[in-house]
Amino acid sequence: MSHLKDVPLQGTIGVHDAGTAGPMGDMTLDLQQKTYAHWERCVHALMGVLMRKSLFTLDEHRRAVECLPPEQYEAQSYYERWASGIAAVCVERGLISRADIDQELGSLPVSQEIRFRTGDLVRVHDESCAVRWRKPHLRTPGYIFGLVGTVERDCCGLYADPEFLAFRDPAPRQPMYRVRFRQ
Repeated sequence: MSHLKDVPLQGTIGVHDAGTAGPMGDMTLDLQQKTYAHWERCVHALMGVLMRKSLFTLDEHRRAVECLPPEQYEAQSYYERWASGIAAVCVERGLISRADIDQELGSLPVSQEIRFRTGDLVRVHDESCAVRWRKPHLRTPGYIFGLVGTVERDCCGLYADPEFLAFRDPAPRQPMYRVRFRQ
């Protein structure tokens, strides 16, 4: 098996691929019987119903779970990942829309209010994908999350929110500002 020496061990095909991480250290297999919460049993039951009705397959669901962003995968419990996978496959299959899910969850607050003026100091919101049901489409690069910058120009106008447009959802308009960060 020496031909495997050049194969990277951890994360070979994704965060879910713990089997290639090599020795599991002091990690032991938990064989205790679990008591599941009602919502977890509901997720399990929904999965069974959807598969019995041939609305999607176990392999599609597994792929959807494996495609979760690493931070979301690690932050979610087993059945939270199942729920995220079910939602993703149902949207792919056209059984429900992203807008349907967003409406039930309550949309993120979007305001058209002009809140900042030239010279104001602003902090870039730190987005955590782990708490979202789907990976958001962000136009803000992650390396500036949490940084403070200075508004260079009053509002540049109201523009459709690209996070919605990326998924072909109706997009509320929001103010856009030009902000300079110290380099």
